[in-house]
Amino acid sequence: PFAATGTAHVLAVSGLHVGMVFGLLSILVLLVPSIRMRRPFRAVFIACGLLGYSWLTGFSPSVVRSSIMFTGWMISMTLERDRYSPNGLWLAALLSLVIWPRWIFSAGFHLSYAAVSAILLGFKKWELPDHWPIWAKRIGAMVQVTLFAQLGTMAVSWYYFELFPVYFLPANLFFTPLVALLLYGSWLTLAFSFAPGGAWVVYLYDGAVEYYQEGLSAIARLPFSVVIKKLTLLGLSINAMISWALILRIKKAKSI
Repeated sequence: PFAATGTAHVLAVSGLHVGMVFGLLSILVLLVPSIRMRRPFRAVFIACGLLGYSWLTGFSPSVVRSSIMFTGWMISMTLERDRYSPNGLWLAALLSLVIWPRWIFSAGFHLSYAAVSAILLGFKKWELPDHWPIWAKRIGAMVQVTLFAQLGTMAVSWYYFELFPVYFLPANLFFTPLVALLLYGSWLTLAFSFAPGGAWVVYLYDGAVEYYQEGLSAIARLPFSVVIKKLTLLGLSINAMISWALILRIKKAKSI
């Protein structure tokens, strides 16, 4: 069901999990009494924590990419530079390939960097109107992230898996945010499992996971949920050009 709905990315240890660890480390830094060099200390503390998490997860391409980008984000904030530049992504790719050159042939490397580069560049080209209210911008950003990531990885994922999930947009808009809740819920379940009544907490969490999988399975069983077809190299190339033309808002055939 995860593959058929385009939500298989939530099963991989990736930027979603690194972002949660980053948030936890940021909270821990706030517990430290005020010190003179608080901002540099925060950057070093979080960088060391993300390095440890990367080691814990076996230095997978997506975790390494996310950790380097978050570290670069922290350094940029410390130096009061632009924190949302794609340079952090290119720096992560360069450092990763210098240390692990064979990642250039890795499916995880291709999918991870294609998705994030599409999101970063797409947000610059398709800015939401300033007059929109906050809630509309949040929803619009969620739609944009899903569409940009799918468009950016469409040709690559079709090459590796030879399928296209038709209902990827509603599945990701609803079920991807729920993954974060399930992950935070797993921490709470672990914390309260030994407390009085902890068995009920485990029971409720187990039921939540089962309902999550049932919901994805229901979408996967819808008519025409998956297009299974092997594309030629020409077909993949055309697919990639059209997808990235949409992301970058390219209108001229010469540019495409």
